[in-house]
Amino acid sequence: MTIEGFKAWLVARGRTPETAQGYAGDVTAAQLHPGGPLGRLRMKSLAPKTLRRVMASLRAWCKYTHDTVLLEQLSDIRLPPPNRKIPKMPLTKEQWKALVLEINAAAYISHAERAVLGVMIVRGLRIGDLLRLERKQVLEAVRTGELVYKGKGSKLIQVGTKTFIHYLQLLAKEDDWNTVSDLISASGKPKSSAQQISRALKSVGEKAGISRKDLYPHRLRRSYAVMFLEAAGGDLEKLRAHLSWADLSTAAMYSDHNKKDLLEKLSEDMLKGLK
Repeated sequence: MTIEGFKAWLVARGRTPETAQGYAGDVTAAQLHPGGPLGRLRMKSLAPKTLRRVMASLRAWCKYTHDTVLLEQLSDIRLPPPNRKIPKMPLTKEQWKALVLEINAAAYISHAERAVLGVMIVRGLRIGDLLRLERKQVLEAVRTGELVYKGKGSKLIQVGTKTFIHYLQLLAKEDDWNTVSDLISASGKPKSSAQQISRALKSVGEKAGISRKDLYPHRLRRSYAVMFLEAAGGDLEKLRAHLSWADLSTAAMYSDHNKKDLLEKLSEDMLKGLK
């Protein structure tokens, strides 16, 4: 039973290569911890969400290795509530607009980087899904106006391309590539490509007046989701369908920001004319 075998086992069961790599990294780190896997799970310095990911990784490892002893030990571990230490905030509308303009105008990023960043910010697609897109999928999307690809959990996703077709056209003009990752990094590996996109995002963000430390790829998806929910009048089902989530619980995580702005607006309207 090896880590490489574990990754292959996960992929065969529907996990993406990136998720499998993350699980493998969690298991390796847990095994190397002085206190072993249980010691890793008792680390107070790790965020609740990280601890839950480590737990999921170790449970999967137990299934792969048939380690019933460790699985029983894991059942006795009580994890803290999955609350973030620091809330992850979406971009403001002003920041979002400034970032879109900078992405479109930046001469210091490649066409492929511009395309990936552009699709993420104006349509909210995941970075991993974009980096795995095949050239034939992009060419077909440019031809038909509909992008079809396998998303998280190998789910087949279909989205209209009207709002981001110009970014796909940038990719379609490039020659000699199989997946978008090939255009981003020399190695063509998803992890190194994702790191390159993250660096490009921080560069354009800095030019747009946004702190580098406050920008990461998923913040673009989060910001898009919050703004779409506002445009949809708070309709969670519309957001769920638009971003191809399996259920409403994921969409509900983005409703707090929308509700906060609505409540502030109600307060402002109530106090109008008192000054």
